[in-house]
Amino acid sequence: MIKIISYTFFIQILISQTILHEDLSTYSKIFEEFGLNISFKIEDNQLNKSDDGFLELYKNNQLKLKLGPKYFFSNLKDMRIFDIRTNQIMIQNPDSLVFIYLKNFFKNNNIDSLKINTFVKDTYLLEYKSLKLEIIKNSSSYFSKINFGDYELNIKDILIDTLKTENEIFNIDTSSSFIIDLRK
Repeated sequence: MIKIISYTFFIQILISQTILHEDLSTYSKIFEEFGLNISFKIEDNQLNKSDDGFLELYKNNQLKLKLGPKYFFSNLKDMRIFDIRTNQIMIQNPDSLVFIYLKNFFKNNNIDSLKINTFVKDTYLLEYKSLKLEIIKNSSSYFSKINFGDYELNIKDILIDTLKTENEIFNIDTSSSFIIDLRK
């Protein structure tokens, strides 16, 4: 009888999982072994602005993010933001919640517990804490719409891949930059 209950529970878990759960689980394994590269395009319709973005996410609590003209380098010790328009580097204390959120998002046990509803084929609503994301899968890329009350942000052409070392996008010369240290 215990075996039957165990099998029934296991089958219910498998059936209740969406394709997005499976994809996130795959990315979780890649993250734990290698780290992740995530490229995307952000569109802000209210500001009539769009920016290309690129994120390198390392399993050792480091991330590199290029978003438009700004570069973010962060670990648990400090966060450095370089703006190519002003040639300035701002150093500040890191927001450790960012790391906790990102690392937890890619942990398999958290992925299994994510509430993801399927609307139509390849269109999902992911609810995580107070965040609600509409996610559409287009073959190898994703599209996400994030609503913050009356503010909406679209993230297009999201491609997730294994971390590749020595990415040229982050090889920038900051030797003549003006440094502003905001740490206390």
